[in-house]
Amino acid sequence: MTITSRTSAALAAGVAGVAVLVPLSSTPPAAAATSAGSIVFIKDHNVWIAGGDGADPRPLTTDGYDALPYRNPSQSDTGLVAASRYATIVTLDQQGNRVAEIDPPALPGSGGHPIDGAPVAVSVSPDGQLIAYSFAESCGPGCGFRTATGYVSSAGTDPAAKGTTYLVDPSWVTNTRTLQSGGYGSQVMIHDVGPAAPRHWFDDGDIWDPSTDYGNVEVSPDGTLLAGVRGTGDILTYRVNGDVRGGNPPLPADGCFLDDDTDRLSDPTWGPDSDTLAFSGAEGVFTFDDVRRNVCSEGTITLIIPGGSEPDWSAKQLSAPAMNSVTIPEITGKAVVGGTLRASNGTWTAPPTDYTYQWFREDSAIAGANDARYVVGREDAGKRIRVVVTADRPGWPTGSSNSHAVSIAEGTPDELRNTRKPAIQGKATVGRTVRATPGAWTPTPAKVSYQWLRDGATIQGATGATYRVTRSDRRHQLSVRVTAVRGDSRASAASRAVTVRR
Repeated sequence: MTITSRTSAALAAGVAGVAVLVPLSSTPPAAAATSAGSIVFIKDHNVWIAGGDGADPRPLTTDGYDALPYRNPSQSDTGLVAASRYATIVTLDQQGNRVAEIDPPALPGSGGHPIDGAPVAVSVSPDGQLIAYSFAESCGPGCGFRTATGYVSSAGTDPAAKGTTYLVDPSWVTNTRTLQSGGYGSQVMIHDVGPAAPRHWFDDGDIWDPSTDYGNVEVSPDGTLLAGVRGTGDILTYRVNGDVRGGNPPLPADGCFLDDDTDRLSDPTWGPDSDTLAFSGAEGVFTFDDVRRNVCSEGTITLIIPGGSEPDWSAKQLSAPAMNSVTIPEITGKAVVGGTLRASNGTWTAPPTDYTYQWFREDSAIAGANDARYVVGREDAGKRIRVVVTADRPGWPTGSSNSHAVSIAEGTPDELRNTRKPAIQGKATVGRTVRATPGAWTPTPAKVSYQWLRDGATIQGATGATYRVTRSDRRHQLSVRVTAVRGDSRASAASRAVTVRR
């Protein structure tokens, strides 16, 4: 890879400046300089994130593959990450949690019909409120290659009021201004969010040679430097004269020319320090520093993310990966001998890719009980059972969460069990009639019978659901025993006793 100086005279002439080519060899990641912030990029068809020096890389998505990859990642200064996947735009946080999935609306095309499909560019505003996106189509002979760019809120609302263009590759200058590209005659365009048409800034290259078209441009955070890609796959940087954030800047001047003879360079993106440029090359994501000195031959090119591509650099610092429990696992199912208990996974601060389980009887781990389901054994009767769920995700620390314990009842799933005691309704006074409720049972009994009791002793003939209190009951304890029957299973439960006082 080589770099040369580029002069204002050369820019005005539309050709590269004459300078001595200085070969630069890529240094290993350990030698990388840092511009703080964090970089999102694509690797193995997924969205990844790393520190500004390429350290601590980790995947934010894990479901991308060759037929359905993630593309075009971008990150706001608030840490909202956006990327395209087929016809949608997916937004995430730095822990990999999916925030939204947006189906961006079709955009007006210069061919007289709307353009839709898979976004070819995605760029989220510094404040994370808007997402600029581009569509492209090849509409056949006589129509050519058409593009369109629009804006959608990060919540997915209609972009109509935000304005659209026939350009491509938007990048944000401020929260309300983007740069876009559109071939010779409109290579570097300024568009203020809204219905107004984009304004031409400048062109670079030869009108007769499309390979010199300049696009895919981005301005440094402080507004003083510009980088873009030539059609030949070389990166050109310029010093910005004037105010590109709110005014109409004059022609830029002076810069560097980065050339890789073996591969195309792409996706230039500036670091938060506005001194360091990251970009894609054959081996991964590189940085080029000391651009502001404009002594290009003294700059350093460093490979910071081997195998990465499509970088986008944000001022948001890389958050530490955290696999913490948000809601604990829950146990459902029949808490009886022979019943099956099931553990939920709970929720976590980052989306896990794998879970492991360990069931406990009281405080002792149950050997071999490492599934999301657990069949209750006879040794569990009368004991408390709980489960610990461990969550894993590549690049994240392991997290564990403990469920509440459930008590295992005696009996088997087919044996009748009382789950709510019978009760006596009504005023227990001589001459009044009281009524028994049967309580609750599991499984549901086929029939129930009643026996009224005085001080715990059977009252002869008192076997109905109701009982008329007699003088014999005065100053005694009155209760009712309910017997439930289901097949060969039979169980009884008595109500709380009430005193007949008069």
